[in-house]
Amino acid sequence: MKCRRYYSGFLSFVQSGNLALCLLWSIIHLIVGIWYFALGIAGALESCLISIGLLKRYKALDIGKVRYLAIVIDSEEARQTSKVIELLRWLAAIGVKNACLYDPDGILKKFKEAFMTRLGDAQLSEEAAVNDPLLDQKYMALEFASLSDGKEAAARAANFLFVKYYLGGADKKPIFTESLMAEALKAVGCKVTEPDLLLVYGPARCHLGFPAWRLRYTEIVHMGPLKSMKYGSLIKVIRKFTMVRQNYDLSSARKDPEDYWKSIMKGEPMPKAIKDLFHEDLASQSTSSQASKMDHFIKDFDFKPSVIIYHSHIRTPRRVAKPKSAPKAKNLLLGQV
Repeated sequence: MKCRRYYSGFLSFVQSGNLALCLLWSIIHLIVGIWYFALGIAGALESCLISIGLLKRYKALDIGKVRYLAIVIDSEEARQTSKVIELLRWLAAIGVKNACLYDPDGILKKFKEAFMTRLGDAQLSEEAAVNDPLLDQKYMALEFASLSDGKEAAARAANFLFVKYYLGGADKKPIFTESLMAEALKAVGCKVTEPDLLLVYGPARCHLGFPAWRLRYTEIVHMGPLKSMKYGSLIKVIRKFTMVRQNYDLSSARKDPEDYWKSIMKGEPMPKAIKDLFHEDLASQSTSSQASKMDHFIKDFDFKPSVIIYHSHIRTPRRVAKPKSAPKAKNLLLGQV
């Protein structure tokens, strides 16, 4: 009898402990739910204000920074052709000149002719390249892609590399890099244009099989379901992208290497061993000489693939590569950025 009383007391204590944990979990869950609900309301309100033009800072977009935009849509939602056409009209109104529509199953490809007819002021990317080869093209150039395109392109590029380096009698088998892959893709006639910005519409927060070799410098943003798309949200994302500094652009590096080094190394001065790769008086040298020296620097230190920003919200490069050549810089600790 006494043991039973102790057992019932212990059981009630355990149950009360579980109840307390459940209550704590419910409170935390409620707080988080309220927080995200408030964020959703604030986002919807801001989107409405952007759509009706009350927020002036969203009126002027530097759309020239979005040279190529990719839209990835879940295959189930890609059947909502009216929504897709509405989205394309928004992009045309914003001023986007080059866009790629992608879905894994190729649903958008089947409605390609209907899209082109309904839009009117758009052309396929191949036709636009022939008719308006200059930068100030009049029409929005559209590319339609699917998962099968990526698989076919990878297979053809791999076959090209196999024939060239293994069946062609090459003395030394190379280490296959991104540059060799890009060269092979161009050789077999596959499109390798890299989007600046990729917008994903659908339940999945991933690129749904969009060719990986075209995403080296791309920022990916999940936009939610296609049926819930908002013009204000689209404007907000594009503006945020155009306002972020693109650290992988090497034009500033060629103009002033020391300032560029300080910008990516958080103010640290450029080491003397790297300075020696340039002339002491850069101002007195020609532009072509500076560019040549900078290209030499990039090549020796494998700099270009090391400053890639997958999501350009990150304002500094994640790492700087260790030097491969240039013996003077062997003992430099470039460190983690």
